[in-house]
Amino acid sequence: MSASARIYSRVSRDLTKEGLSTAAQVEDGRRICQQRGWTIAGEYIDRSVSASAYGKKPRPEYARLLADLRPGDIVVIREPSRATRKLGEFAELRDKCRALGSPICVDGRTYDMRDSDDRFMLGLGALQAEQEADRIQKRSKRGAQTSLNLGRPNGALPYGYRTVFSETGARTWELHPEHAPVVREIAERLLSGQTCYAVVKDLNARGITHSGRPWEATGLRRFITRPALAGLRIYRGRIADVRGVWPPILTEDEHERLKALFADPGRVHNGRQNRAKHLLSGIGVCGKCGGPVRVKDERYRCVLGHVQRKQAEVDEWVRREVVRVLRNWRANLALELEEEEDEETGELIGYKMPDDDGTYARLMGEARQLQARLDSIKAEVIAGRLPATDLSDARAQLEPQIEAKEQAARSGLIHPALAVLGMDLEAAWRGMDLDERRQLVRLSVEVTILPSRRGRLPFDPESVRVVSRLG
Repeated sequence: MSASARIYSRVSRDLTKEGLSTAAQVEDGRRICQQRGWTIAGEYIDRSVSASAYGKKPRPEYARLLADLRPGDIVVIREPSRATRKLGEFAELRDKCRALGSPICVDGRTYDMRDSDDRFMLGLGALQAEQEADRIQKRSKRGAQTSLNLGRPNGALPYGYRTVFSETGARTWELHPEHAPVVREIAERLLSGQTCYAVVKDLNARGITHSGRPWEATGLRRFITRPALAGLRIYRGRIADVRGVWPPILTEDEHERLKALFADPGRVHNGRQNRAKHLLSGIGVCGKCGGPVRVKDERYRCVLGHVQRKQAEVDEWVRREVVRVLRNWRANLALELEEEEDEETGELIGYKMPDDDGTYARLMGEARQLQARLDSIKAEVIAGRLPATDLSDARAQLEPQIEAKEQAARSGLIHPALAVLGMDLEAAWRGMDLDERRQLVRLSVEVTILPSRRGRLPFDPESVRVVSRLG
């Protein structure tokens, strides 16, 4: 009877450029099992999670591995750091394998956890993994502090700028010749008294998009008050004393005036600053003029008086339709959500779409290949085999390509708010606050309130058109 093996693989965002993808790790594990004649009892894959003491996300597959282990099972991993960078966690794995008589196979070498010499050798690898985690954290902190001291840009590239590189190869931003004037126009129009809705409607009518997507009033408010547009550097959520080295589009005075504009107490409703009080305010539109609907006397009304409908009845109908749209989309996709984070900020930027045609994997793979070329050139420069100018030239050519590939791949990500697709939709809706419900409605459907016959009539669902945005 052949031995039973369980393959574990893990990759965190900072390691994807080293070629240690989960697919490669699993493939190595399968090859080893085939060579040794072991039967694979299970494969366990944790994606985009750290195994160090600095990681905050849980590792469900690692926990499942420990729970599934049976006497004599062989644990197959690529290297100790794939399982854990925490010494305490390694001790837990070691002790469990020792009690069950389960060997640990690391990169083809099998260690018997009942043998003190093997335990020592594998423990030494765990110590080195923990030390490397500390080194990575220290390097990251030093890099962030150096970037801060020099006023280099951090976070995602804002609309209005484009990435350029200095003679030394350092990344920075310069004004985008087409987008920067748009930013200035937005600021000037808002400061002159125009509404976000009016500005957004005009920009969209002119075909001016934001990263390829139509502008929205809520997004416009968040965007135009970004400190980076005024050349201000953010560190740990606060404006740093060091000014950014990139050229500002707005002055600091304009930035402060825009912040004050949206913090005006006159714009506060029911203690909720700049927030709507009703599900469809500013989201639903009039079927006659296309203008937004507002609530007055518990009815959604077009501002020009073309339509009106009882708020409670419309809200309930839209809720049902949103749930129906999401259920249908989920069924069509056979959805399995996989988190995607921003490499620099660590913030969740979306969920990976089911990859039917391989577009996401192809684009991210091409980005990694370009990054590997850049890393190779960097290593040659550090080793003294190439001049520093070669690295500057390579960065200037490759980093914009890498950024473009990654941006194209991420354009197909599911918005983080649509994580409810993996939940009980009715229960998820009940657990949301108003802002979360409004965001879900805005992302999933278009709501149009159509004119209807006058008089006191029962609610007619056909008078409220709800169309899926999800395809």
